[in-house]
Order: sequence, then structure tokens, then C-alpha cells
Amino acid sequence: MWLLFLHADAFIHLENLQQIVKAIEGEKYIGGCFKQVLDDPAILYRWIAWTGNIRAKLSKVFYGDQAIFVRKDVFQELGGFPEVKIGEDVLFTKKLRRKGKVGILPFAVNCSARRWKSQGIWRTILLNLSINTALIWNKNSDQLANAYQDVREKPITK
Repeated sequence: MWLLFLHADAFIHLENLQQIVKAIEGEKYIGGCFKQVLDDPAILYRWIAWTGNIRAKLSKVFYGDQAIFVRKDVFQELGGFPEVKIGEDVLFTKKLRRKGKVGILPFAVNCSARRWKSQGIWRTILLNLSINTALIWNKNSDQLANAYQDVREKPITK
């Protein structure tokens, strides 16, 4: 049995979901994620998704908007997601990659570009870097979590 953690503003095609079982059984993955594709075809958003996919492939650290999947027994054994305001996906997948083989499936999870549009590209990049830096140095990220959540509540204006 496996678990899938998918953001509310993302979707996966049914045929791609079936690939999880093949990956876990055939490749002997204990978990992983999907290749992220943003819902705006502009080159800048394709670049953002591409760099995120490269980062995930090299680091084996996955973000929640990449549709994290994991064997249920492994998830329970690792204690699930840590109780933090932000970055639980990063902290969990760091433990996951030490436990066994993880990978990125070459199938798309389609994600919203809403945050990048409403907050701005550079501000979003800097906020993500700040969050990751806080997690690396084990700093309190509550203030960053508040900044991150405030953006989600704002509607997109054109």
C-alpha cells in the first residue's frame, strides 16, 4: 500500500497514478515524486519547473507540489510528516532518501503558477531560499510560514 500527498491546486492524470505502483514494485522505490509542470506555458514558468525538477533529481529532496508518494509502512516507520508550520515536505523527504531508494517519475503533476504570479518570481525564489536556509540551519521558520501562507489567501488579479 502507498500514500500520495498532492496539493489542492495540482492534479495528476489517472494513467500517471498507475505509474506509482510500477515504480514502487518494479524499481523498488520506497517513495518519490512526479515531474512538475506549471499550468502556464510561458518560457519563464517552464524554466521554473525545469530547475525545480533538476534540484529534486540531484538532491532527492521533494516539495509537496511535486506530488510526493511513499510506501505506507515506510511513512509510518519514519513517523510521518514532522509537526512544523512550513517545510514538512523537505524535512520528511530528507529522512526518506536516507531510508531507501527514491526517485522522480517522468510523468507530470500539473501545478498552479498562482503563487509565482501573485507574489512575483524573484520574491518567491527568495522566500523559498529563505525557508530552505531556515530548515538547513534549524532556525525558527514561523515568520516565513506566515509570509508564505498570506500569499495563498490572496486572489489573483489581472
